Amino acid sequence: MSTDPNSPRVIADNLTEQEAAVMVGYLEEHGITPRTWGTQLVSVFGKVGPRECVQIVVKQSEMEQARQALEEIRQSHATSPAQ
Repeated sequence: MSTDPNSPRVIADNLTEQEAAVMVGYLEEHGITPRTWGTQLVSVFGKVGPRECVQIVVKQSEMEQARQALEEIRQSHATSPAQ
């Protein structure tokens, strides 16, 4: 692992663009500077069809803060009443 504090690290992956946008907004509210990286995937036999695969990347120096912020999202979602 690089010791460069600006080295990019993946904090979340296999997201849709919408999921990534929500997480990016939340991370930005916590003073973190996330970036997204993504592609569209198609299964080998074409049965699944196009699928987004977006990653959220943060600086190594912000990784722990980003993990804590995303854990807050997960806990909040887990305790929210079903709609």
